[in-house]
Amino acid sequence: MAITRRTFVKALAALISIPVLGKTGQEDQVKADKLKTYYLASTYVAGVSYYDFSDPSAINDLCVGAPLILKREPGNTYDGRAIEVFTKDGKKVGYIPRHLNRIPASLMDQGIDLKAKIVKLNAGDFPWRSIKIQLEMVS
Repeated sequence: MAITRRTFVKALAALISIPVLGKTGQEDQVKADKLKTYYLASTYVAGVSYYDFSDPSAINDLCVGAPLILKREPGNTYDGRAIEVFTKDGKKVGYIPRHLNRIPASLMDQGIDLKAKIVKLNAGDFPWRSIKIQLEMVS
């Protein structure tokens, strides 16, 4: 059986790990394995009592460890560095507090991925201290 130029180049590329004809699933997995997560901060979410979790009993729908979605809101009239916090199903939790959002907002504006997750829940008399989250940078 004769070997063609194409099969030779594919075999050579597989040996030296250079993608020739596009990405493979294995390459994506290797890239995901190399991603590192860096701790940025832990904070209580600001404004919880004004959005979808204003009723303290609604906090019972959340759980510690649940991932959250962060969205920049540069057009916010009160804070140009505002970062909104949402649950995976789109319910608005509140905002990253203004005194802590300078660095995370700058990172997000540069296209760096940030993750957030719930680390503590307090369904009690203090709605401004009801949901504590942890911010992490992924690179």
